Amino acid sequence: MRRSKTAMMLAAGALLALTVPALANWDQTLADARGHTAYWNAWGGDQRTNDFIAWVGAQTQDRFCVKVE
Repeated sequence: MRRSKTAMMLAAGALLALTVPALANWDQTLADARGHTAYWNAWGGDQRTNDFIAWVGAQTQDRFCVKVE
């Protein structure tokens, strides 16, 4: 299951990079984001969604040093 989530996130990021010029330099975007906090607001009524958001937050912190709150 983790591989499919990671693949989905990578595909979404690649698609955004192709459609949004500001995301074309992903390495610079990651460097600029390091140490910052991203605020993610979502509906909290579904446990699977909550678990996914928690997983994304942990991955983002571990991989990119960006806190998701």
